[in-house]
Amino acid sequence: MRRIDKTVNKIRLEYIETHILRIKTYVLKDPIETLPQDHIKWRRYLLSSIFTSLYICAILNSSLNSTLKLGH
Repeated sequence: MRRIDKTVNKIRLEYIETHILRIKTYVLKDPIETLPQDHIKWRRYLLSSIFTSLYICAILNSSLNSTLKLGH
């Protein structure tokens, strides 16, 4: 059963990659040669989004903790 699940997941991933590539080339009129640059750009965007979210959560957490301590 696991082998079937892995095969299905691989097919899904290939379909998604193919679909994204077609959107990129036909809708956005972006050449395939720019894919490596796009991967770098999106990786940076994703990492900066994660760190920004973590920073905001840390600030909210410390603010909430100080507010709760003042209330008691």
